Amino acid sequence: MSLSSSPVALSNDTSTPRSRDDLRASTVEAIITVIDIPALFGDGSSPVNASEVEHGLKDLMNDSCRAAMGEYIEGLDDGRPTLLRDGETWTRVPKTRKTIMTLFGPVSYVRHRYRRADSSSVVPVDEQLGLAKDYYFTEPAGELAVLLYSQLPARTCSDLCRRIGGMTLTESTLQRLARETAGTWDEVSRGALEEIRDEEDIPEGAVGACVSLDGVMVPMREERNGSLTTSYREASCGTLTWFDREGEALRTVATGRMPEAHKRTLKEQLEDELAHLAKAAPHISAVAIADGAKDNWTFLETVSDHCLVDYWHACQHLAKAKDAIGDKGKTWYARHKTILRDDLEGADKVIRSLRHYRRTAQGSGAAETLREVQTYFENNRHRMNYREWRKLGRPIGSGVVEAANKTLVTRRLKLSGQRWLHEGGQAVLTWRSLYQSGRFDAAWKHVMARLKSTAGAQCQSANDNCEKTRRVA
Repeated sequence: MSLSSSPVALSNDTSTPRSRDDLRASTVEAIITVIDIPALFGDGSSPVNASEVEHGLKDLMNDSCRAAMGEYIEGLDDGRPTLLRDGETWTRVPKTRKTIMTLFGPVSYVRHRYRRADSSSVVPVDEQLGLAKDYYFTEPAGELAVLLYSQLPARTCSDLCRRIGGMTLTESTLQRLARETAGTWDEVSRGALEEIRDEEDIPEGAVGACVSLDGVMVPMREERNGSLTTSYREASCGTLTWFDREGEALRTVATGRMPEAHKRTLKEQLEDELAHLAKAAPHISAVAIADGAKDNWTFLETVSDHCLVDYWHACQHLAKAKDAIGDKGKTWYARHKTILRDDLEGADKVIRSLRHYRRTAQGSGAAETLREVQTYFENNRHRMNYREWRKLGRPIGSGVVEAANKTLVTRRLKLSGQRWLHEGGQAVLTWRSLYQSGRFDAAWKHVMARLKSTAGAQCQSANDNCEKTRRVA
C-alpha cells in the first residue's frame, strides 16, 4: 500500500449497505490521507529516514488504537442508576478510573461502579470486557501474554514487547497471570478436554498410535530450615502419537507435569487420551513404549496390550555387556544389536549369549555386570518383539517422549540460573503442553468462560430493560 497524500473521496451514499471489508478499506484510506510523514518524522533539512518512519508509524497506530479502544470502552457504560442481580438491587456510585492492558498497550477509562451495603463493587463495563476476576489484561492481551510466557522467560517477554511496541509486561505480572489461569484450567480441564477431543479429527492416514511416558530432572526451589535451597526432582512427560503406514508421526499430544508422586496426574491424562482413542478409532491400536523403569510398566501394561521397551534403552544395556565381555565385546555388541532388532527370537538369543559369557567371565566384576544385564533382558523379554512392530511400520523407540522432555521441559525450565516453585513451573508446562498439542486456543476459551462464570451472572437493570451485553472479541 502506498502512502499517498492525495485526498480520498468518501461516498456519503448510505442507500447501499457496505460490507465490512469495504468499511475497513475506506477507513485505512482515510487514515493515510491525514498522515503527513515529512512533518511527523522529518526535520525538513534532510530526507526522512525509512527506519524512523517505520517505527513512528507503528507507535502512531498503537496510540490511535489505544484512544479508539478507550472511547469504545467508555461507550459501553450506559450509566443506569440501578442494577438488579440475583434479586438484589445495586446502586450506582461515582465513576472511577481504571487502566488495563490491551494488545495496543495500556488503556485508561472511567466507568461506573455499583454497590450495596456490605458488598464489593460490581462493574458491568469490566465484565463486558472479559476482565474476569478484575484481571489487568483484556482477554486477547491476556492470551498473548500467557502464550509468550509459556515459550520464553519473563524478562525476554518483557523485552520483546518493549521492542515490538504495544503491550508492556512486567515479570511479576506475567508470572501471576500464567499461574492463576493455569490453576483455572486445572479446575475445568477434565471436562474441557473431553469437548476438545470430540472436536478433533483422528489424523488422516493414521494406522497406529504410540503412548509413552518418561521423566526429566528439573531444578526446584525448596524451603529447608527457614532458607531456600535448590534440589533436582523428576518432572514427567507423556505423549500419544499417531503414525501412518510408513511409521511417520502425524500428530502428537504432549503433556508435561512438575514432580508428583507416581506421576499420578500425568497417568490420568494419558488414560483419558487412550480412552478417547478407543472410542473414536477402535481400529487403531496403541503400542506403549518406555524405558525399563518399573513404575512406567506398572501403569502402561494396564492401558495397552502391546508393550515395548525402548530399543535404544535396551542397546544401552548391551553396551554395558560389551565392556564386561572384553576383547570380543565390540564385535559382539554390533552383532547382537542387530539380532535383537531383526530376529524373531532376538531377545532369547541375546540372553543365551549373555549366559555363555557370564560363565566364562574374567573376574567377579565382569560376571556381576553380565548378570545384571542378563536379568534386565529376562525381565523385559516379553516387551522386545521389535521385528514385528518394525514390520508393521510402528516405532520401536521412545524418541517422541524424549523429544518432549527437551521441548516441553528442558528448553524452558532448565535455562541458566532458573529455579522453580511447583506452581510456577506447572503453569509454564500446562500452557506449553496445550500449545504444542494444538489445543491452546480452545483451552483459553474454556478458562475465560470459567472465570467469567465465577465472576457472577450478567447484570440486568432494575426495570429489566437491560440490553444484551456486548463483549470484546
